[in-house]
Amino acid sequence: MPILAVRYPKEKWRKVNVSKFLSHFKKVEASSLVEVPDENLKHVLQVLERNSCEVTVLPVVSTERLVVTSFLAILREVRGGRAQPRQLADFAAKIIAEKSLEKMNEELAELLHDAIDFEDNPSIILLNNMENAAEQIEKRAP
Repeated sequence: MPILAVRYPKEKWRKVNVSKFLSHFKKVEASSLVEVPDENLKHVLQVLERNSCEVTVLPVVSTERLVVTSFLAILREVRGGRAQPRQLADFAAKIIAEKSLEKMNEELAELLHDAIDFEDNPSIILLNNMENAAEQIEKRAP
């Protein structure tokens, strides 16, 4: 079961809404959440272990994995007829606008461009190809 470290938004009304929403889930007791650079991780873990601290290392989920997981969810909705190709294209366009294509994995960039093309020319072959490519990217992403 994944553990999420959540940083609340600055606006008080949003903070209240998020806090209320998260109250439905089991809270994990933690005295501190810290970001430790990779080069210091081994030393920090040794010090915490010596001091009888319980430590849970939260896995880092790459942006690439988050994007491709969301992409696959929308793609499967399209396949099931619960979403339109436009929704997939809108998602792809939003990600391209938010992230720089130069910083993005080449395969992911190509997949997002295919999703935009899919809106104008929806075909089952392209849908299958996009799903296969997305699954491959998801398997390799950290």
